[in-house]
Amino acid sequence: MKKQKLAFVFIAIFIGLNSFSQIIYVNNESKKLNEWNNSYNIQNQTVFGGAIDFHRFRELNVAEQDITILRYNRKGTRAIEQYRYIRKFNKKTAPTEYFSFHKGKEFSHNIYQYDANNNRIDTKRRYKGKYYSHSINKYNSYNQLIQRDSYYNNKFQSRSIAVYQDSIITAQWTYNKDSSNIRYKWEYSYYPNWDKKTTKYYKKGVLKHTWNYTCNEEGTEENPKDETKVCELKQYNADSSYVIIRRLTDEKGQISKRRFTYDKNDNNILKEYFNIKGELTYKDSTIYLGDKLIEDYLFYGYKYANKIQKSTIYQFDKEGNKKSLVITQYKKPGVIAWVHEYKFNSAGKTIESVVYGKNKKIISIKKHTYNKGNRQTESITLNADGSLKYKSTYEYNKKGLLIRSNSYNKKNILVKSVITKYQYY
Repeated sequence: MKKQKLAFVFIAIFIGLNSFSQIIYVNNESKKLNEWNNSYNIQNQTVFGGAIDFHRFRELNVAEQDITILRYNRKGTRAIEQYRYIRKFNKKTAPTEYFSFHKGKEFSHNIYQYDANNNRIDTKRRYKGKYYSHSINKYNSYNQLIQRDSYYNNKFQSRSIAVYQDSIITAQWTYNKDSSNIRYKWEYSYYPNWDKKTTKYYKKGVLKHTWNYTCNEEGTEENPKDETKVCELKQYNADSSYVIIRRLTDEKGQISKRRFTYDKNDNNILKEYFNIKGELTYKDSTIYLGDKLIEDYLFYGYKYANKIQKSTIYQFDKEGNKKSLVITQYKKPGVIAWVHEYKFNSAGKTIESVVYGKNKKIISIKKHTYNKGNRQTESITLNADGSLKYKSTYEYNKKGLLIRSNSYNKKNILVKSVITKYQYY
């Protein structure tokens, strides 16, 4: 499906199992819009909140992951607190169940069901032995979510509907609890090439706001109340580099801009944001060597425009492998707050990082050790005087999956262990 562009619009998507919303910020006012979550990666892989290598799990046919977290007493000799998490997956590595336990007692239990295309069609959540949340999804032939019914404590809460034409969304609405009156509605219109033309937002049947994507001459818009004009212009240079200008005009005719500059390799080398007064509020400049980012400079805005706020500089060896990284953060223009230097091995893994403060004074040093498979086996953090701050160790099974991590304090006493077991198809 073609990507829909919302120029000059700040978008934040909050993904939930029972509801989904999109906040669009225009002139410091927020409008709540319903955004469907059709992405398998997002929908099925963020259930547990933790980082999971789903591609690796799929390769190894992982059916279950059982994690136990132990916290130890001050001497590190006895576990005094225990948490346990069990994650189950189908053969396509989509989560089917999730359990959490504290001190041996079930804390929560989620159950997920899927159709033949691995779209999640049913979600049930249980908390301390009681099911409190339930959602049912329906999809069209393009595997796009077209209906979601949400329940809380076995009571119907809402129904959300989406309508598509040629896989492009044209309308969305959400019903009230009685499933009769529409609470929110969005209508989308497009040009013949499917570029977005307008978005209209209704609340309880009343048109509240319109986003108009028509590109008029700059400065000539006289927008009606509750209408925002959003425009995107693209300008090419002789060397195949180009600039994209995104312009937003509010109902008062005030214009704010964002300008993105790309090189001939489609690398975004400059981002500039301007407010309605034409003041530069944000600037990020980058330098590439081929497709490799080698320098990145973030600048202050407003009265300190074009003064560096943060710099990130990479170095590569002759083979193109990442060799080092230096990040410099400024407290204020010209005054360094801290510098973080990284060194990497031939596989691009961090082997050492040093944090410096004022006058290049060392704050901390972190060292990493890896096995032959380039999996981290130890991480040690040292104070400026070389004394231990904390340490972590890691163990793996024959398949290369992490099965145990241990954390130690400055006295090298065990404070926490994470033990993981796996089952396979």
